[in-house]
Formats: sequence, C-alpha cells, structure tokens
Amino acid sequence: MIKINDNLLNRKDESIFNGAIKVFIKKGFDNATIDEIIKEAGVGKGTVYRRIGNKEKLEQFIIKQMGSLMFGKIKKKVSNNNNPLLQFKEIINTMCDFFDDSPQVAMLFYSRIFFNPKKPNTSTSWPPIPNLKTDDFIENILKNAIKQKQIRNINIQAFLKGFTFFCNPFYFNFLKETLSLSKSEISVLIADTILNGIVDTHK
Repeated sequence: MIKINDNLLNRKDESIFNGAIKVFIKKGFDNATIDEIIKEAGVGKGTVYRRIGNKEKLEQFIIKQMGSLMFGKIKKKVSNNNNPLLQFKEIINTMCDFFDDSPQVAMLFYSRIFFNPKKPNTSTSWPPIPNLKTDDFIENILKNAIKQKQIRNINIQAFLKGFTFFCNPFYFNFLKETLSLSKSEISVLIADTILNGIVDTHK
C-alpha cells in the first residue's frame, strides 16, 4: 500500500487510489474495470462515482496523485539546498529512490504519462501533470544554474524532453538488472552522464 501524504485526501480516496493501483498494475489501465477497482478498494460503487467519476477521471486522479507523491518528495529534498547544480542532482537521486522503492508503480506512472501511444505527450512541460507546475520548478533550477555559470546556456525545454528518456524507471531497472548496479550507483551514473557527458574535458 502507498501512503499518500496529502491532507486533501481522506481515507476513502486513499483506499480508491491503492485499490486502483493494484488493479492497474495487474491488468493495465485499458483492461481494468471500475468494478474490479471497487472490489479491491473495498468501497461502494456510488462512492467512486461520486468522489472521482468515471474510469477516465479515475485515471487522471491516479496520475495526479502519483505525480504529486513523487514531486512532493523532490521539493522537500531540494528545499534543503540552495546550490542549483546540487538541487538538480538531488532531483535525480529522489527520482531513483522512487524507481527503486516502487518499481511497478513508477513504471505504471511513466508508461501512462510519457509513453502512452494512445495519448502521446505533446506538452512542453516536465512532467506534464495538471496543476503541479513541475515545469516551472525544474526550469527555475536550471535557469539559476545557467546564471551561476554552473551549466551552459542550453535549450531547457529540449533538455527536459531528453532528460525524461534518460531518467525513467525503465532505464533504471534495465541498469539495475543487467549491470547489477545499486540505486546510488545508477543515480550517480545518470547525473554524471547528463551533466558531464562522455567527453574527457581534462585533455
């Protein structure tokens, strides 16, 4: 069960969230039914339709809560540091924590947000989650890093699009399983490759 640290959600919402996650992981978004989710959540059908709505709105609810959960952890970790470059590294580290602690949930979330062929992501934001303003948050960190000459003056929007494909649970689990790397090693590898590239600048 995933604990949602959000005062806006009551116990029934949390039951619906966790019930839906279990069913979606087992059957996928498209094959899951409201009745299966209701049974897993242990709530009445009227409760789900009254509080959330139909299956499409339930999907939006799940995606938003998963995004809020990850983004909330990122903001908490980053708030303890004023160095933009270290803040960005902390973002990568926190995301890797999420990938490592909840691999199935992370892959479910990313597959629906970024790699859903039925609803391709054409948004310029990262991640494209309604009402979270994650794009502003990440962009400001990168803009501050540019101002402090910690990184080059890059196209931030293009960079974030590429970052999504470099720091995701699928790549994380591939490295973990094929190379037997730890979470910390993967986090350092991703941060080093993104920020330093592969060219030896010391020559």
